[in-house]
Amino acid sequence: MTAVDLLQRAEEWAHRLRTTPSRHTALEDLYRGDQWKRALALTHAASRAGFTPRLYATSAGLGLRPVSSLAPSYAATFLPRHADSVASSSTQTSQWWDHLQRLDGTRDLPQIVSAAGRALVVLSAPYAQAMHHDLLALADTAAEVVLIGGATDIEGIRRVPANAGLRHALGGTLTSLNVRMAASWLEHCTPGRLADPPPSCAGTTGPPRPPGPSATTAHRLRTRPSSPSSKR
Repeated sequence: MTAVDLLQRAEEWAHRLRTTPSRHTALEDLYRGDQWKRALALTHAASRAGFTPRLYATSAGLGLRPVSSLAPSYAATFLPRHADSVASSSTQTSQWWDHLQRLDGTRDLPQIVSAAGRALVVLSAPYAQAMHHDLLALADTAAEVVLIGGATDIEGIRRVPANAGLRHALGGTLTSLNVRMAASWLEHCTPGRLADPPPSCAGTTGPPRPPGPSATTAHRLRTRPSSPSSKR
C-alpha cells in the first residue's frame, strides 16, 4: 500500500465516522474488557497519589480522544496480523496515526501534556510505534513524563518497559499487564511527583509504579462490534 493509498483510506475512514447514523456513545462506556476497566480505574489511583487526572484514549480508529468524547462502535487496531488492523507495518501504522491527527488537530498529545505539566502514558508496543512521532515531540517538552510499556527508550521520557515476569506479583493477564504496572506505579510513587518514586520503587525488579498524570493515555482499546457504516 502506498502512502497516497493510506491517506485516502484514512480520509474515507474519518468520513464514515463523521457521517454514520449509528448511535454515539462515550468512550468510557463504549470500550469493554478487564483491561479497559482497569484503565478507567487509573484516574482514582492518580487522585489518591495527589494528582488531578484526565484520561485520554489512544485509538487506531479515532486518534487521541478524552474518554468523555462520543463515538460510534467501530473495529480498528494497530496490532499486527489482526483482521481489524489498519495497516500492515509499523511504518504504515505511524503514517495512519499521523493522518488521523492531522484530520483532527484538536487533540495534540505534546500540547495537552505541556499544558498539564506531566503525563503517565500507558502504551503497548504496537501503539507506541504508531505514535512514535508524538512521543518524540513529547520528549522535547518540559513536562514530567513516564511511559509504561512502549516500544523503545526515548531520551527525555522515563520508561518502564513491559515485564512479563511481573505477572506473578501483579496478577492478571498479559493484555492488562501495562495497566496493572501503571496502577502499581501510582500506588508507590512519591505523592505529587510523577517521575520521582522513592528509591525502593525506582527499579523494575519489584512491582513497578507508574505515576499519575494530569493527562493519562490508555493503550490498546476494543469496542463493541462495529456497525457496517463505520467499518474500514
